[in-house]
Amino acid sequence: MRTTLTLDSDVAAKARKGAARLGKPFKDVINHALRIGLDEVLTPPTAKRYQTQPRPLGLRDGLNYDDIAGLLAVGEGEAHRSSSSMPTSRSMRKTVSRNTTGSSARGGMPN
Repeated sequence: MRTTLTLDSDVAAKARKGAARLGKPFKDVINHALRIGLDEVLTPPTAKRYQTQPRPLGLRDGLNYDDIAGLLAVGEGEAHRSSSSMPTSRSMRKTVSRNTTGSSARGGMPN
């Protein structure tokens, strides 16, 4: 196939020197270099395998792993009891009663 290709001057000079040194035609040197370069560019690099080194962590003395509330109290302090992100049944009842008081089923307008 014949095509026009613009080469940078440094690339053309290096290819001409290589062709003269090898005693091969300029076209053959360019084709060989493009084959090698395209294979390199189009083939993704192989990923290096990553592996962690395991360590025995064991269990800490003095902790009861069957008592979740006790573990939370040790890890987060006693404040975890009041700052729970899960709604309680009491707070859910208050929310439901607030939403239904004074509104009709036709769009939330007061009766």
